[in-house]
Amino acid sequence: DFGYAGDPLAYIKANYDKTRRRLFIFGEVYGTRLSNAKAVKLIKEINPLNKLVTADSAEPRTINEFKLLGLNIIGAKTAAVLQTVLTVDNGIKFLQDLDKIIIDPVRCPNAAREFNDYEIEMDRDGNLRGEFPDRNNHTIDAVRYAIENEILMKKARAGKRRF
Repeated sequence: DFGYAGDPLAYIKANYDKTRRRLFIFGEVYGTRLSNAKAVKLIKEINPLNKLVTADSAEPRTINEFKLLGLNIIGAKTAAVLQTVLTVDNGIKFLQDLDKIIIDPVRCPNAAREFNDYEIEMDRDGNLRGEFPDRNNHTIDAVRYAIENEILMKKARAGKRRF
């Protein structure tokens, strides 16, 4: 999840165990005012095999610069797909449906904080509004990009069900 001044850049190293429906988060790069060169250097430190990184497709120029700096990176699915299937709500619901999300709080303090504190917004009277806020969710967004194919497959399977 790209960011610079107001919002942080968030990169998550994770593994999704599809069979056991568990997500393991065990590495993060998180910070504001990181130059692209510094961000790529930090990402490569926790991704030394330069495995494919899926990033926010809204910033093609940044993705291209990360590529030029040697990172194996692609943009998330197109905006049309994101708006219809890979919405924030669908991504959050996918994560909520997992049997377990295991986060290393020492190596990933920001992910641990965001996943523990993230909740549906409330109105002035304390009633749930039914909307997930678009703030303090940078590592959550990074995870959603990383597992977008799993979210898409789940939505496709759900669409084929007959009742």
